[in-house]
Amino acid sequence: MKVKDFKKDIDMLFVLGIRNPELKNNPAIFCVKNKVIEMVNRFSNYNDDAIIDQRDFHTYEMTTYTEGGAKKNIQIYLLDSMVSIVSNYMAFRVAGVQGYQERFVSEYKYYYSDVYRTVMSEEGSSFVHNLDCELHRCKSIPFFETAVYDENGIMISKETKVKSSYDVYSSLATAPLGELLLKDGKDSRYIRLEREYLDVASIFINDYNDGIRYKTKYVLDSQNGLQEMIIANYQYPKEVRINPVSLEYISDLLLKEKNPKAVEGLTKYMVGRDTYSYDSRTDKYLMYELEKSI
Repeated sequence: MKVKDFKKDIDMLFVLGIRNPELKNNPAIFCVKNKVIEMVNRFSNYNDDAIIDQRDFHTYEMTTYTEGGAKKNIQIYLLDSMVSIVSNYMAFRVAGVQGYQERFVSEYKYYYSDVYRTVMSEEGSSFVHNLDCELHRCKSIPFFETAVYDENGIMISKETKVKSSYDVYSSLATAPLGELLLKDGKDSRYIRLEREYLDVASIFINDYNDGIRYKTKYVLDSQNGLQEMIIANYQYPKEVRINPVSLEYISDLLLKEKNPKAVEGLTKYMVGRDTYSYDSRTDKYLMYELEKSI
């Protein structure tokens, strides 16, 4: 089918592919559909007439090429209790007189956790290259992110781990996903977000490479809504001040949400936001350890 037909019918395809009611009825499924559409747009080069192959009601795949010859492949699995998106991008680069390959792989999983009794998402991604590597060798720099949603589909926590680079003893083109996304390597950066109010989250950052330990409060980026927790730019200000906001401002924030069910879920996080304030200078739990200048 064409990409435009896939996007038009995505609600029906999710109904046909996903059977677990805890997953498909949670408003977080809106975020899942957005991620699928975002990835399909990117990997079709934003061409609505590109062809995406439908294997069955559960499996879809598309391979395209950029003008520069880079190969892009995406596989989408709408399983009974999980949505999985596996992507693979491979290109040839030149550094001085030396040519090398680079590859970017990712695997997204959205599922209902019987242990936590809620919807969770997991992402594993890696930048892979063979610059200055021996034959049939490459280097992988993986990144992992786990998020938890509440019963109303609102992201309430997010944990991010960036791993240190490690050697992969396989050729870049054929190295399996499992070898490129090893979780047991050394962390180079760790970030954890916990939602506190509609647009406020506590944040903890441990940057092992730069010797930074940082814990404070952040205002979330609301440009694309607040159902998920997004920080536009991670910085390390020593002084953080968050002021109360008016009820009119809160209403404006909620109007940015494209998912009506998410608006309902966010209302409980707006309670008290009109009187809440934060000043890092009086925060006894503030952590500000910077070994290197920023």
